Amino acid sequence: MDFDPDIYLSSLGTLPDRDIDPVLAALALCASEHPGLSWGRYVFHLEQLKKKTTEAFQSALSLGDHDQASTRLSVLKHVLADQEGYEGDRDTYDHLDNADMVRVIDRRRGLPVSMALIYVSCARHMGWDVRGLNFPAHVLCRIDCGGDRLVFDPFDRATTLMAPDLRALAKRMMGEQTELSAEWFEPVSTRDLLVRLLNNIKLRQVKAEAYEHAVQTIEKMRLIAPDEYRVLFDAGVLYARVGQKSRALEMLESYLDHAPSPRDAEDAVRLIREIRQGLQ
Repeated sequence: MDFDPDIYLSSLGTLPDRDIDPVLAALALCASEHPGLSWGRYVFHLEQLKKKTTEAFQSALSLGDHDQASTRLSVLKHVLADQEGYEGDRDTYDHLDNADMVRVIDRRRGLPVSMALIYVSCARHMGWDVRGLNFPAHVLCRIDCGGDRLVFDPFDRATTLMAPDLRALAKRMMGEQTELSAEWFEPVSTRDLLVRLLNNIKLRQVKAEAYEHAVQTIEKMRLIAPDEYRVLFDAGVLYARVGQKSRALEMLESYLDHAPSPRDAEDAVRLIREIRQGLQ
């Protein structure tokens, strides 16, 4: 399979979500950080993961396992976690390598969202319904098969999570007063997962005061999710930070055109006023 990151990246904004390969998309998004890289071995690795998943599933069925959610999840765990060693990076969690799919594949380590993209990619190849969830602060996945449904943590070697586990995770990530919300278990699109991946990168770049790089990241977010109005506000803030005030005003005014309520618009209106005063 030929893979040109620039061509793939340019197509993401209009590509139907079902046609986006999560891992290829993530590779395309980090390609600018790896000039001259030979992409063949990464594409081959992805193809091998899919091949191994197919073979492991066929083997499970031949041994008498039923085609159900638990069997499918067991196959994914066997191939990705047990054979290939993919798991979350707890030791250097905040390092940018964990959101760079090239380095994720090299190291077999990454953020929850990076791991989720790999599981979703392999499952989609099999025609299985595995999607990321809208769980805050820590991406989880859900696998559906017939009437079966399991929630699992791709960061923790595809461990299945029951209600008490999910409640404990929420409290650990967001505070002891946190209670589970039904909306956290709604599935998100591949495009949403990619935006979440890029948002992790952007937050780390901002923390390191690498604002020019953060601007490049926000533009990738706009490219793959042109209808996501909330990205426009972040773009306006970052363009203002790097001194591109006309561009900042353009982004913020576009945000105001899409903001659903006056309350959402307050910060943008205030920032626009400050930028215009600075231009006088």
